[in-house]
Amino acid sequence: MSKTLVFTITTGRSGTVFLTELLARNVSNARVYHEHQQWWSHGVDTPDHSDMMHFNNAGVTRKIRTFWARKFERVLAEPGEVYVEPSHYLAKAGLVENLDLLPSDVGVKIVFLKRDIRKTGLSLFNLREFENPASAWVWLPPASQNCIIPSKKFRQFGRAGTILWYVSEMRARGGYYREYIANNHSCDFVDINLEDFRDEDGAQRFLERLGVPTKPEGITLPPPRNGRDSVSTTEQERQYYEEVYRRISGDPETVGKQFFEAGRTLTTGPVPAPKVDSLVIPDSMAATQRPSASRDEDKSGQVSAPATQSGAVRSPDDVRPIVVLGSWSSGTTAVTGYLARLGAYSCPPHVQTKDPRTPNSHEPTGLRDAVLSRVDQFSLKAKEGDTSGFREWLHEWLQEQKRYAAEAGCSHLIMKHPVSAFFIADLQAVCEPTFLVVTRPFEAIERSRQRRGWHPVYGQAGAKVIYQTIFGKVVNQDINALSVSFDRFRADPTLGGRLHTWVGMDPSAHTVDAALAWVRGEP
Repeated sequence: MSKTLVFTITTGRSGTVFLTELLARNVSNARVYHEHQQWWSHGVDTPDHSDMMHFNNAGVTRKIRTFWARKFERVLAEPGEVYVEPSHYLAKAGLVENLDLLPSDVGVKIVFLKRDIRKTGLSLFNLREFENPASAWVWLPPASQNCIIPSKKFRQFGRAGTILWYVSEMRARGGYYREYIANNHSCDFVDINLEDFRDEDGAQRFLERLGVPTKPEGITLPPPRNGRDSVSTTEQERQYYEEVYRRISGDPETVGKQFFEAGRTLTTGPVPAPKVDSLVIPDSMAATQRPSASRDEDKSGQVSAPATQSGAVRSPDDVRPIVVLGSWSSGTTAVTGYLARLGAYSCPPHVQTKDPRTPNSHEPTGLRDAVLSRVDQFSLKAKEGDTSGFREWLHEWLQEQKRYAAEAGCSHLIMKHPVSAFFIADLQAVCEPTFLVVTRPFEAIERSRQRRGWHPVYGQAGAKVIYQTIFGKVVNQDINALSVSFDRFRADPTLGGRLHTWVGMDPSAHTVDAALAWVRGEP
């Protein structure tokens, strides 16, 4: 065979870093990556938000085939006899279904990497994953339709149930894919538990089973990674997680096998859910009190459930748009990022910057491309030629983004780009959003521009034009907008509360505290 490729089916928080380093230390003539997480890699080397949404709702679409054709072409161009990428993303975006795109002389090893279900879920729970529905796509969108295990009964138990659904679904997919590739002679399926290769003997057996060339000097183990999982949950929340876990019984891998044997497939999109006899989820847990992430109590002393449940199924028509207006270097990224961390869907992928303090601008690339095709970024003047059609484009783009937001369980959608100031009337006509205007003194804006070494339009010069445009349109077109001083927002925590009340969000106190800590640059 000309090359051997090693990928994983796994949940994450399952030992992928340890596995990556074990293979990097011991496999000869290999190119080893953990995950491609650079900003330029998403949608090219790593599935992006839209790829995950496509596969987990519609199966293998033309978009998914295009991604994998490009991905495999880049993989095969890598030097070395062995390519290793234990990323948890890949199998959740159609990896196995698209192996037929590889040349026949390429060998594939699929490692089904497992860790105890309870421990995996608790690790995710303690890290507060799935708390912000806008980022749940990184793991698996809870409202996904193209799944083996329906999530509805799990999600009634809040974040704990959603996480246990996710871990169970990935274990079920492992069982499904084991059957799916059983007759594929160029693909080898390797089951392994994290605990089985943590010592030298176990690592030796695993590498022999994997069947890749190893270095002659013998097995070298990497140091332990991650150590104890970080904990940011309360004891009461962890007790609730443990109770939900105890109430769910059965073997998800058997569910995946049953799914395959019933003729079901993830390739062609969702089908009616099969009858599952190997997994038992209670219809209710009335005896178990669900804790609030904020530990808030009502007047009766009973602990309240979170105001917003991750993964709640919403209609796209119910998603409320927010538009953040302001110049470059004015703090719009901080305000947008704050609201995104409260649960607003921020329409990824985003424009990335070269500023290490704000590498993610939170500006949707789709919106950026649309406004800059009509207004010159540096002169801030309308371009010559036909610049009509923005409202039609905006309507179609927003419908798509609202669907994504609804699938992620988000009640709000947020968007921003400085040049959108020139399109306030169009935004108002198409979606009647809540407008936020972020302000900052021109001198402070200019200092940020100089620190970054950016073009003058990104500083005071551009700010004067943009704010004149914003306030002129807001006043003359009778637009209702809230003005937010960035410096006061960053310094006064109570202003954040008034801000999310203005836009109609009701996050937990813990979520607000974490979002404000992010604004202030705290770890």
